[in-house]
Amino acid sequence: MTTMKYEKILLISFNSPFENTGGGHYLRALLSGYSKITKQLTLAVKKNEKLIPQFGLNQNMSLVEFKRNTWLDFLGRVMGCSSFMIVYARTIVKLMRHHDLVVIYSSRLGFFALAARWIARRPTIIHYDNCETLLSLQRLRVSGVSLKGLVLIYDTFLNYISEYICKITASRRTFITSTDQEIDGGPGDVIPICFRRCHLSIASPNDYYIFTGSFDFEPNKTALKELVLIAKRHPNNQFVAAGRKLIDLRISVPANLKIISDPDGYEMVELIKNAFAYISPVRLGSGMKTKVGEALCHGLPIIGTRSSFIGYEVLRDFDFMHMYESIEDIGYIFTQLSKKYPSRQHIANTFYRFYSTKTSDKMISDLVEDS
Repeated sequence: MTTMKYEKILLISFNSPFENTGGGHYLRALLSGYSKITKQLTLAVKKNEKLIPQFGLNQNMSLVEFKRNTWLDFLGRVMGCSSFMIVYARTIVKLMRHHDLVVIYSSRLGFFALAARWIARRPTIIHYDNCETLLSLQRLRVSGVSLKGLVLIYDTFLNYISEYICKITASRRTFITSTDQEIDGGPGDVIPICFRRCHLSIASPNDYYIFTGSFDFEPNKTALKELVLIAKRHPNNQFVAAGRKLIDLRISVPANLKIISDPDGYEMVELIKNAFAYISPVRLGSGMKTKVGEALCHGLPIIGTRSSFIGYEVLRDFDFMHMYESIEDIGYIFTQLSKKYPSRQHIANTFYRFYSTKTSDKMISDLVEDS
């Protein structure tokens, strides 16, 4: 890829390329694509101390980091944005003026799309992470009557306004899945979550089924409750739930479900690649489930809900993808996997045919060239 239509690109995100979250992963995939088609890529992102050791900035990347805390989250909402990044608007708008193209990751940052068009006068590409208004509504239903519920009501309003601004100001927009694009109803391209090839373990897997995620996120909290029910129904099987802020839930679990809170990047990789299979009981939320992709990178068979397979439709008919509608279906899937366990190399190779960073790099290059 030799496209140099824009020599200086600014990418704005409230995530960090060093964080071990779905947002951090998709940001790294975007950086992979944009770094190949520009001379200078500046990242205006959240400051994060928990580095992903295997990720390093390319020589043509520079980093401008912004601190986040509870006070700044509150102040951002007072200023009319569901992200703290608006607090740094003056600095970020100045950065826009020194770049040829502004790339925004998340439709919650509609203010910056507006500023890029009417203040900095720069073309803008917006990458949607989720349909944020819909996601806010789903989270609101789960949270119920609480202080967090009141915040979510306000966030829903802010996200609706932000996504409307994105729709009318962006030069181009992309969505992670075709489902999200259909929900939005407007024009846009689809760039799925893609992955770099990782080292594939050839050792025999352990006997546990693993579920991972960020457990301060309502859809994952609800999914964990379903995993508890599954574990209780299958006492002879072993399960692991691992992820951020899991210990804060203080949930009662059966003896065959192990809870691992806040593992570091290396520990999480080891937990996933040594598992027997990945189980995803997630039923809420839009976008692709990044952890499903990470498990496929390591050659794990997937057991998941219909929502868990959104974005992975091209893989749905392969023998390593097992979709269930209700927890009564899972016993049969466990039996099938114990009888015929698919090749991990086959799973990983099939996955990378469709979801390697080479694919997203090409999509980003084409998107920029056509913008």
